[in-house]
Amino acid sequence: MVLIIWRQTQKIKSDKWDELEKLEKKFLELEKRLGFPIETKKRYRALFGPEGVNTLIIDYQWDSMAKMEKTYTKAFLDPEYQKLAEEALPLIEENIWEILVPWPAFPE
Repeated sequence: MVLIIWRQTQKIKSDKWDELEKLEKKFLELEKRLGFPIETKKRYRALFGPEGVNTLIIDYQWDSMAKMEKTYTKAFLDPEYQKLAEEALPLIEENIWEILVPWPAFPE
C-alpha cells in the first residue's frame, strides 16, 4: 500500500480568514460524512516565506489513490459540497492541488 498525500495550497484574501474559518467548520462536517480521512487533515498557515502570510496549506493522507479518487468524485458530485466550494471561491485568490507520495514510493 502506498501512502498518498493530497495537498492544497491556497492564497487567501487578507480580509477573508474569519469567513474561511466559518466555512471550514461546514467543510469538516460534510467531508466526514462523505468519507474523507478527516483524522489526517492538517492545515498550516505561513508565518513568513516566499508564499506570503496569506497562504493556507491543507494536507490529507490517503491509504490509496483509488479511495481518494472515489471520495473526491463523490464530493464533486454532491450538491452540498458544490455549494460550499462556490461559497469559498470569493475568499481565495489562488488554489493549487498536488498529489505526493513518500520517496522512494516503492522501496525495495
